[in-house]
Amino acid sequence: MKKVYLTDGWVLSGDGFEGKIEARVPGCVHTDLMNAGIIANPLYRDNNEKCQWIENGNYTYTTRFAAKRAEGVRLVFEGLDTYADIYLNGVHLGEVHNMFIPHSFDVAGAIVDGENLLEVKFRSPIAEVEGLPKRVGAFTTERMYTRRMQCTYSWDWVGRLVTMGIFLPVYLSYPSGVEASGAYIYTSSVDKFGAEVVTEIEFCGYENGGEIAILEIVSPWGNVVGKCEFFADRERFVRRFNIPRPSCGGRLATESSRSIPFVSRWVKTCLPRSLEYARCVSLRTWISPAQSTTSCPKGYKKPGTGRYLDTTRAIRASFFW
Repeated sequence: MKKVYLTDGWVLSGDGFEGKIEARVPGCVHTDLMNAGIIANPLYRDNNEKCQWIENGNYTYTTRFAAKRAEGVRLVFEGLDTYADIYLNGVHLGEVHNMFIPHSFDVAGAIVDGENLLEVKFRSPIAEVEGLPKRVGAFTTERMYTRRMQCTYSWDWVGRLVTMGIFLPVYLSYPSGVEASGAYIYTSSVDKFGAEVVTEIEFCGYENGGEIAILEIVSPWGNVVGKCEFFADRERFVRRFNIPRPSCGGRLATESSRSIPFVSRWVKTCLPRSLEYARCVSLRTWISPAQSTTSCPKGYKKPGTGRYLDTTRAIRASFFW
């Protein structure tokens, strides 16, 4: 895919100050107000207590950008904090309420050739949950209704800084053939002999003909522990991998024991029949032309025959060994 990042020309307006101020994207309301001199550095001494009024306000990020219309073009936000409505040229694209996932919108019907107006209207995360039943929990509990960073509501090691904003990159995504749009990785079964890992991967851009995809399960040390090749000509594929003896009785496995070597810092998790370990792995996808069945070489570089898809953010997942 071709990405056109929208990082320039952002302004912020909202409660607590007059007019519009220059904004930075990625960023948040607190940092933009600090850069504008409206609030002091909230990380200095007790300044965070003096700017808690921000969490009760509503704020709008606005930018204008030049673009070209195209079929399949999407507007992608990698991170929005948290409750927001998105408008492109006055067209309501959708509403979001989860900080922890990217959000993607089909804008083929809203984008125009030339100048476009993008507005992201954030609503107070405090007002959004006001009036809901009280819950039991440590420190404050209104946070428990909201899918955003919990410690910003104050913790034993940090003050209260409930903010809003576009905290990760935003870009236009133009299609350029078959793309891996996302994946879900999980362990379907596990015992002392091994584990079965299932990957559910989604593709887009296959309508004009599929392409060969190579999927790999990669250990934290970079070892390829599972691999398959298939023709990606539809939206969804499910592939299963058998990983033999991913750990040895809770100790780091070694090549000499014919096990898979993984890094330390395991996270203990109780699973049926055994105590196993969780570790984050990644999935790599290589797309090559349909007429070629040659596996890509080490390093995923074979000029003229394919391209490496950087899908790390979309498909990174944790699963239980």
